[in-house]
Amino acid sequence: HRMGPGRDRHQPGKDAVHGVAHAVSLDAAVLVGAVGGAVSLAAAELLERWRIDDAVNAVPVHLVAGIWGTIAVGVFADLALLGTGLSRSAQVGVQILGVGVAGLYAFSVGYVILRGLAELLPLRVTPQSEKTGLNVAEHGASSALLELLEAMHTQEQQGDFSSPVPIEPHTEAGTFGEQYNRVLHRFNKEVKKRERTAQALAEAKSEAELANATKSQFLANMSHELRTPLNAIIGFSEVIYKEVYGPINNDQYKEYIGDVLNSGRHLLGIVNDILDLSKIEANKLDLSEDDIAIGETVDECLRIVGGRALESEIRLDREISEGMPLVRADARALRQILLNLLSNALKFTPAGGRVIVQAVLEDDGRLAIAVADTGIGISRQEIETALAPFGQIADERSRYVPEGTGLGLPLTRALVELHGGTFVIDSKPGAGTCVTVRFPVERLLSAPGARQTAVA
Repeated sequence: HRMGPGRDRHQPGKDAVHGVAHAVSLDAAVLVGAVGGAVSLAAAELLERWRIDDAVNAVPVHLVAGIWGTIAVGVFADLALLGTGLSRSAQVGVQILGVGVAGLYAFSVGYVILRGLAELLPLRVTPQSEKTGLNVAEHGASSALLELLEAMHTQEQQGDFSSPVPIEPHTEAGTFGEQYNRVLHRFNKEVKKRERTAQALAEAKSEAELANATKSQFLANMSHELRTPLNAIIGFSEVIYKEVYGPINNDQYKEYIGDVLNSGRHLLGIVNDILDLSKIEANKLDLSEDDIAIGETVDECLRIVGGRALESEIRLDREISEGMPLVRADARALRQILLNLLSNALKFTPAGGRVIVQAVLEDDGRLAIAVADTGIGISRQEIETALAPFGQIADERSRYVPEGTGLGLPLTRALVELHGGTFVIDSKPGAGTCVTVRFPVERLLSAPGARQTAVA
């Protein structure tokens, strides 16, 4: 607004030199500028937080600061100099309306026009070119390095590291690429080596499983075929030995028949052990479970081995706690477990020794059955041998010569584990052996009786 006649050239908001009056005073202009800078910085921070790309901060400087400057005219301007005849609030409203109209044009009509022009003449580069250009301009990166990084990123996303990345020779990026390709080569070499190893192990495992299945099937068939003639041999030998159809006049013949009978029974026991172990390995041995009184089973087994203990001059004892619960188990398997442990204890205990069977209910509710002896004991290494199928131990101290097939303890442990129990051997050379079998709480029927201290 040009100054008219009679106006004071030294009033605030007027330029005395050029004769021009400003609608906003100097103080207000400084405030408007300060607020404009603040809102621009805030807008730039907001775009950064929203991850909106604006490399040169055009939006905060031009759009946000421009909106504030337009509205500030209505807030701080001298309304008389504006000459609109509007009140302060009305002028602010007009300024806001102007911002809205400009925005409507820019983001509707302007967008449509620019979109149409873009169909005829591309107005912007591809996102990849934009990314490359910004990295080159702002971070000093080279196009070769960016291509290398992009190739590495693609491998990471796809998980395919089988091919080397392309490189540009005699450049810094090329040096990085060569080293990366060497790492890839070593990595792929190790991967292929491990794949070959894994394949070989898988093939070996498959062959071992097939061989084991074949072995188990063979043993099962063989055992089944052997038991029929063995039962006949045992039956006929027993009839002859008992002289059912008349006396045997020759004592030597009767002695031989007794040897045949004992050998047949021994061989039948071995065949049954092999068959049972084969069934367990093939997961084909089904338990015929019943509620069993452990005290009665222990007494039955002690009577069976009593004659052998008497001949070997070994004392047999039992310690069964009162009020023991019934055990849900396979009766035949439980008898076999106890008989195998008792036979093993008698085998390794010299004359004058002692074998004791204990059964207690432990603090955690499990049933513990222990067979302990005062025999020669074995070392930790010998325990591993004894638990291996067909493993046998010869001991010079007791002059014990291995007999049988070495299936007693492996079969016993397998039968215990088939019941969900645990099998532990505690032994030291010269200090005897204690084998403890524990049955889980789930297999016990509640019964009154005090709990005892756990068996060692």
